[in-house]
Amino acid sequence: MAGQLADDSVKVSARTEQGINLYSYRQYRAVREQTNIPFVLSFLSIEEGELICATIDDLPLPRISRNPCYELVNWDVRDFHCVSRFDPDGLERFFRDPRADRWLADLPADCKLLDMIEYLQPREQQFGPVLEHIFDQIERGWHK
Repeated sequence: MAGQLADDSVKVSARTEQGINLYSYRQYRAVREQTNIPFVLSFLSIEEGELICATIDDLPLPRISRNPCYELVNWDVRDFHCVSRFDPDGLERFFRDPRADRWLADLPADCKLLDMIEYLQPREQQFGPVLEHIFDQIERGWHK
């Protein structure tokens, strides 16, 4: 399967997989190839209170959705590094509509995202090793 995306029709819950749309993935790969700068995918799990990250180069080939209405690529969350943990209750208030008791359809407005960033205090933070790894990859690319 070298050079191809994994293709699987199995639906997996968001707690075990995270993903992005296929078009964006292809664009990110193209930019990565042109610039030789590592591209980091990051996901914030509101329910778990975790920020997970990995470079595209470190991830295995993603599983693509067979549903043509939802062209998505997905990875197992275990392929990512947890770089920070937050209080899930603190996160949830920025992404739920309290009047309707449901998740917001879109991301919060920019001003609300800034409030969220100012409010949140990581329980655990492990950015150091991830940043060192990214800088290491960048430096190796400069010497090519």
